Amino acid sequence: MIFLVHFSFFLLIINSKSALACLDDNCRLLAFPSSLFFEGERLVNHTIATISVIDRDTCEFRCYLEHSCVSINFNVQPKEPETENCELNNSTSQEHEKDLIKAANYVYHGTNNACGNSPCKNNATCQSGFTSQRYRCLCTPGFTGHNCDRVADKCNSNPCQNQGSCKDGKCQCQPGFSGELCEIG
Repeated sequence: MIFLVHFSFFLLIINSKSALACLDDNCRLLAFPSSLFFEGERLVNHTIATISVIDRDTCEFRCYLEHSCVSINFNVQPKEPETENCELNNSTSQEHEKDLIKAANYVYHGTNNACGNSPCKNNATCQSGFTSQRYRCLCTPGFTGHNCDRVADKCNSNPCQNQGSCKDGKCQCQPGFSGELCEIG
């Protein structure tokens, strides 16, 4: 009975930690629907990594771990154990129909790619499967917002040193200090 209580408490801790880990939108949810599974086909020109795995499930799991991956090509040709060829792709056949070609011994499996319609602006990197909107944008310097569509306020990062204050993106230095960031004193 004591073992059962401890085991239940242990499961409660594990479940609460995984729920807490997702509160900051860093958890990834990818769906590999059967409608995007094609035998004898392979997506070309979008491979970001080629790895050896033991089976297709492991290939899909590795795609999940690689934040830029949204589809896989898996070589089904029998080989030695743990030498199956898995290609991770940064696009899907939905965005690049012409790049899905016939290829014997391969299967292609794509995800529901929320980045397919390019929601991120200003050269930001889109990663599918994150946040409640199913994607997140990694903004380039100078931009902010969920879609990186707003110019960042340089004062938000408090760049001024030596008790200088920031106004309209420029540091106003205390007496005796100068420089772009009030770093000279």
